[in-house]
Amino acid sequence: MRGAVVMCLLGWLVCAAEATAQAGPTANVASPVDGTVDAARKAYNEERYADAARLFLQAAQAAPERIELYRDLARARLWARDTAGAVVAYRVYLESAPGAEDRDRVKGELELALSQSGEAPPPEGQPAEAVRALEAARTRAVGGQFEGALGAVDDAVAAGYLGPALGDARRFVAAELARQTEAALERWWRPKDAADAAVLERLAAGWKAHRGRRPLTPVEVQAETTVAGLERLRHADYPAAIDKLGPIAGADPRLRYALALALAHTDRLDEAIASAETAARALADPRPHLLLGLLLNRAGRDGSAALRRGLDLDEH
Repeated sequence: MRGAVVMCLLGWLVCAAEATAQAGPTANVASPVDGTVDAARKAYNEERYADAARLFLQAAQAAPERIELYRDLARARLWARDTAGAVVAYRVYLESAPGAEDRDRVKGELELALSQSGEAPPPEGQPAEAVRALEAARTRAVGGQFEGALGAVDDAVAAGYLGPALGDARRFVAAELARQTEAALERWWRPKDAADAAVLERLAAGWKAHRGRRPLTPVEVQAETTVAGLERLRHADYPAAIDKLGPIAGADPRLRYALALALAHTDRLDEAIASAETAARALADPRPHLLLGLLLNRAGRDGSAALRRGLDLDEH
C-alpha cells in the first residue's frame, strides 16, 4: 500500500499546485405542530368543529406519536357530524393508548359514534392502499430511494392512514438515511474506495426532502452537512466544501482530513496544516500524516517527521 498512498498524495499535491497557479416532537416539547394544535383547540372551543377537525387531522398527521390528538380529532369530527371519521379516530386512539385513564369514557363515545353511523360503519383497520404505501416507504429507504420513501409516506397520509405508524415510518427513513450517510463517509475514507458521486447526490436529495417535511435534529443536520461537504469535495467545488465541512469537521477526524484537502486546494495552507495536524493526532492512518508532511514542505517548513510517521503507519 505504501507506494500507492505516497504516489496518490504526491499526485494530488502536484494537481493542487497546478490549480493554484491557475451537515419526534413530543407533547411537552415546543414544536411547529403546537401552533396547529392551539388553533384546533381554539376552533373547537368556539364550536367551529369542522375547522377544528381539519386542524387536528393536520396536527395528528404531522406528529403521529401524540396519541391525544386522535381523541381530540374524534371528538371534533363527532360534533362536526362526521361520524364515520370520528369512529376511525376513536379506534386509533383506543388501539394506540391501551392504558389511557379515560379509556372507558372514550369507548362510550365510540359506541355513540357507531350508533350514529348507521348500518354500515367504517371497516376496522387501516386502508389497504395506505398500508402498502408504508411498506413501500421502508423498502425504498433500504434501497437508498429516500425521496421515493418519503413520497410513499405522503401517499399513505393521502390514502387515509392515521396512527403512530406514520411516525415509525418517518423515523425508519431518517435512520436509514443516517446509516447510509455514515456508510458513504466510511467508503470515502477507505484507501482503495470512494463514495460514489451518485450516492452522495442521492443522500443529499434525501436529506433535503426530509428537511422539507420537518425540522432536522442536530444529529441529522450533522449528517446532512457531511454529505453536502463530501459531495462538493467530490465535485472539486473546494470553497463550498470548506463552507460545509468547516463548522462540523471537529466532530470527526476523517472530516478534518477532508477539510484539510479542500483548504489546501484553495491555497489556505496554514489552515490546511492545522486541520491535517488535528486529523493526524486522532487517526492511526498514514494519509493525514503524509498529507501533513507534504503541506509542511509546501509551506517551506520541515515535514519530514510527519512523512516518516505516515510511512511507518503505511508499512503496518
